[in-house]
Amino acid sequence: MGIRRSPGAAAVAVLALTLALAAPRAPAETRAEIASLVGLAGVEVAVDKVPASIRKLGLRPDRLRTDVEETLRSRGVPVVSESSTLDGSPTLHLRVRAESAEGGLLYSVALMLFQGVSLAGSPVQLKLAVTWEAEAMGFSSRSSRFDVQNVVLGLTRSFVDDFQTANPKDANPED
Repeated sequence: MGIRRSPGAAAVAVLALTLALAAPRAPAETRAEIASLVGLAGVEVAVDKVPASIRKLGLRPDRLRTDVEETLRSRGVPVVSESSTLDGSPTLHLRVRAESAEGGLLYSVALMLFQGVSLAGSPVQLKLAVTWEAEAMGFSSRSSRFDVQNVVLGLTRSFVDDFQTANPKDANPED
């Protein structure tokens, strides 16, 4: 006699394993990512198109941008309205994706810093590249905006932690 399982049980097991393996990354993932933040004069915050399922929870692009900007400013990261005013045009880009799943909402959040980069000694103009990133995914059985919002803010705090590691206040004589 074999064990009978419902088709939903298999999906839940796969989802649980996926979420366990996709826990939010810790700050300071790589030295290169932290090094890319040294001397960063500020960032512009950009938000991708937000899926309808996330907007229905009350998280619109302007709300997410404001949350990220306020977190950055409150912890000492300068925020600008136009990244082209800074060397390398640094833009902190937020992407949120979502899929309806059995019993709730499966979502992923990515926060990426795009900066203009070039090879040392190369006459080629700067090209935008991701120099720092953090990602997380989760499942909300109650489809709450707070689940997604907390992940966005957690990734933002990871960026701030890495920014502060790269730019310690003691190293800046102006503070």
